[in-house]
Amino acid sequence: MKIALFGGSFNPVHNGHVALGKTVVDQLGYDRVVYIPAYQNPFKSEPAGATDADRLAMLHAALDGYHWADVEPCEIERGGVSYTYDTVVSLLERYRRQGLLAPGEKPALLVGSDISARFSEWYRVQELVQLVDLLVARRPCEEADDAGVALQFPFAHTPVVNQLYDASSSAVRALCAQGKDFSSLVPTAVYGYILERGLYGQKH
Repeated sequence: MKIALFGGSFNPVHNGHVALGKTVVDQLGYDRVVYIPAYQNPFKSEPAGATDADRLAMLHAALDGYHWADVEPCEIERGGVSYTYDTVVSLLERYRRQGLLAPGEKPALLVGSDISARFSEWYRVQELVQLVDLLVARRPCEEADDAGVALQFPFAHTPVVNQLYDASSSAVRALCAQGKDFSSLVPTAVYGYILERGLYGQKH
């Protein structure tokens, strides 16, 4: 089975996250995209406004009905700083035990081109890149074409020619705090969830 791992804060999940997973399935032939919300990102402090349970619930709501999508809570359950290497090692062991990956078969790791400058600083990165096939997706803030990404990213990888979305989690949070409409940025179920619970300072 071709499995792609997609980590992030997903605070909250937005339309771009869902569309990127679908692109990996449709364009590159992956069978499953596993969304992995981080407990604590080693490179940034996460804003408040939603609990871990909220982020998981919003991912489940956003991805409901997509046969190719899974939500993996292992980093939240593990706690502490979420190092991708540790997560990949753990999931590799489980997937091989379950027969989802054959011996020697690798999962893919899906990352955005915006992390290319700091990827070499990731924990145990040289070992990590031996365990996965890297997929690098374009991000709107980069305005980089595939050649630009390749020049900035020194590790062997496959570029993902994904549609660029203006949606971002920070934009959703900002619009919520200002009481402005953000319905076009997130799946309908996520929009309803945020309104119902008043997340991110959402004004009723």
